[in-house]
Amino acid sequence: AEAPTRDEAIIIGVDTGGTIEGQMWDGSSWSTLPLNPLGSVSQSYWWGMDVQYESTSGDALMVWTDGSNVEYATWDGSSWSSVNTLGLYSGATPRQLQLAASPNSDEMVLIVSDANDRDTAYVWDGSNWGNSITLATSTADDKSDIYVAYEQQSGDAMVAYGNGTTSLYYRTWDG
Repeated sequence: AEAPTRDEAIIIGVDTGGTIEGQMWDGSSWSTLPLNPLGSVSQSYWWGMDVQYESTSGDALMVWTDGSNVEYATWDGSSWSSVNTLGLYSGATPRQLQLAASPNSDEMVLIVSDANDRDTAYVWDGSNWGNSITLATSTADDKSDIYVAYEQQSGDAMVAYGNGTTSLYYRTWDG
């Protein structure tokens, strides 16, 4: 993710051993994140981490899976918050995570697909999580059949997902 207010970028990923780590670009060089290692996963082929910058404040929000939890931390351009657990999350082991940032505010939407094929969405308001919703619970779903994006003009978020059929489903969030 690239910062909207400064020359900076953050990347996170998982190695073949299942360790999730991140690095930051400060405009001239890369450095490892002081929070490393962020967590670990038993299956390194899922995308169990993401990072986005808030559009207004320029703060970064980083989320990742660690065992059966969804963890997160924020970066304000000078310091990292402590690592926190998304308390609203009550699913099985999270597998697929994706964040999308609103183009008009510090709001973000996080989607999580878990080991039991349950898809959920959560809204970040710039400081807290809320407005969680279960999207799908079908055991015939793939863990990668979920995606979230914000519309640039309206500022609404749209989540697209599968639910055990060949049909595509979607939900919108208008704030």
